[in-house]
Amino acid sequence: MVTDTRYVWVQRSAVVLAAFSIAALQATVPLERVNWHFVLPRLFYVAILFSAVHDGWRGGLITAGLCSGLILSLKQTDTTLHHAMESVVFCFVGTGTGILTERLNAAYQKIQETSEAMKRAERLSAIGQLSAGLAHEIRNPLASIAGAAQILGRAPALDEKQSRCVTIIGQECTRLDRLLTTFLNFARPRPPKMGQAALEPLLENVAALAEYRIGRRGITIERRQQGKIPSLYCDPEQLEQVLLNLLINAVEASPDGAAVILEAGADRRNVWIRVRDEGSGVAPGDIDKLFDPFFTTKENGTGLGLPVAHQIVGQMHGWLDARRNPGKGMTFSVHLPLQRKGV
Repeated sequence: MVTDTRYVWVQRSAVVLAAFSIAALQATVPLERVNWHFVLPRLFYVAILFSAVHDGWRGGLITAGLCSGLILSLKQTDTTLHHAMESVVFCFVGTGTGILTERLNAAYQKIQETSEAMKRAERLSAIGQLSAGLAHEIRNPLASIAGAAQILGRAPALDEKQSRCVTIIGQECTRLDRLLTTFLNFARPRPPKMGQAALEPLLENVAALAEYRIGRRGITIERRQQGKIPSLYCDPEQLEQVLLNLLINAVEASPDGAAVILEAGADRRNVWIRVRDEGSGVAPGDIDKLFDPFFTTKENGTGLGLPVAHQIVGQMHGWLDARRNPGKGMTFSVHLPLQRKGV
C-alpha cells in the first residue's frame, strides 16, 4: 500500500481526471455509435482497478462512486437504468478488488515475516552451538588459571605488586566465567517455569534492584501503571531477569539527572511493560540488529543481553520490540499473554 500522502492524492487526481475524460468522451458520441457506447464505460474499470490495487477497498469504492456519478450525470435518460445497474457492478468490482488486494498484501507480509523469523532462528541456532562449544573449551583452562591464582595468593612471600597482580588474575577469571555463563544461557536456555503471577510486586523488585546501578548520577526510575493489571502467565524469575536487563540498559544509556520510565498496562489479551529512556537512542538502521547475538552499541558490551531477553520472552509466548522515541531515547516493550496459550 502507498504511504506517501502526496503521491496518493496525485494518483487519485489522475484517476478522477481520466474518468471524467472518459465520461465526457462518451457523452459526445452519438447514440447511433452503439459500439462506442459499449466500449467507453469499460474504460472506467481501469481507473477503478487502479485505485483498488493502490488504495485498497476504500480507494476502489470511492473511485467507483465517482465513475458512477459521472456516467449517470452525462448519459441520456433512455440509458439511465442500464448505467445504474452498471454502477452497482462498478462498486462491487472496486470493493472486491480492494479487499482481495489487502488480503494478498497481508499474506505476503506474513510470509516475509515468517521467512525472516526462520532465517533468524537458523542463525541463532548456529551461533548458539558455537558459543556452547567455545564456552566449554574455555571454561576448563580458565578454572585451572583461577585455581593457580588462588594458590599463589596464599604464598607468604608475595610483595604488594605481586599480590595485586594475583588479585587481578582472580577478578578477570571471575568476569570471564560470568561471560561464559551468559554464553551458555543463550545457547541452552532453561525451559521457563510457567504459571500465573502478579505483576506489581515483580515491578517493585525490579525497580529496587535497578536503583543500585544509578549511584550518584541523579537518575530517577518512574513507575507508571494504566489501570488494574490482572495476573499474567509467565515465569516470574525469567521475566524479572528480562526487565532488569532492560532497566539497567536504560539507566546506562541515560544522561545524568534523566528519568527512566517503567510503565505497565493491559488489554483484553496481553500485558505490556515498557521501559523508556532519554538517551541518545539507536540509529534507525541498527534497530533490527538489536536482538542479533554479539551486536552491541556499548563500548564494553557483550551483545548477548538483548538476544537472551528476546529469547526468554519468546519462550513465554510473548514478544519483545524496540522503537525510537519521537524526541530522544528508546522504548523497549515486553508483551505477554494474560492466560496460557490455547486456553
